[in-house]
Amino acid sequence: MPLGRDAAPRPRRFDRSEVKESAHQSSSILVVEDDPSVREMLALLLEGEGYLTTTAEDGKKALELGERGAIRPDLVVADYNLPKGLNGLQVVAGLRETLGHQIPAVILTGDISTSALREIAQGPPAPEQAGEGEGVDKPDPALPR
Repeated sequence: MPLGRDAAPRPRRFDRSEVKESAHQSSSILVVEDDPSVREMLALLLEGEGYLTTTAEDGKKALELGERGAIRPDLVVADYNLPKGLNGLQVVAGLRETLGHQIPAVILTGDISTSALREIAQGPPAPEQAGEGEGVDKPDPALPR
């Protein structure tokens, strides 16, 4: 009896990348992050999972992509604290208005201040408030002061 041979042929195993591609190949994610290493890491992670990924280093660039019709993301992953006058919530609100639908979003932040957490918990501003700076809303009594 020869050594090292299987008695029966093994069934074909699917490469994980084949499965991921078929599951996500038409889903796109926009990553808006000003830190180049975080932006690249997020893009690599999402692309490794089979998503089509577009990145922007600030809110203005993200909104320009939307206005030009260069993107139509299925999800936005945005940093809360972004340069050039727009925060992540304002970017999401602006993209929702520009693209005409409620794009799901994930807001990332290392800012643990009460005001930042409160604003993130309240979600993106209404379209008419997007880009107007900090909104003045009543505090949520459920959040710490």
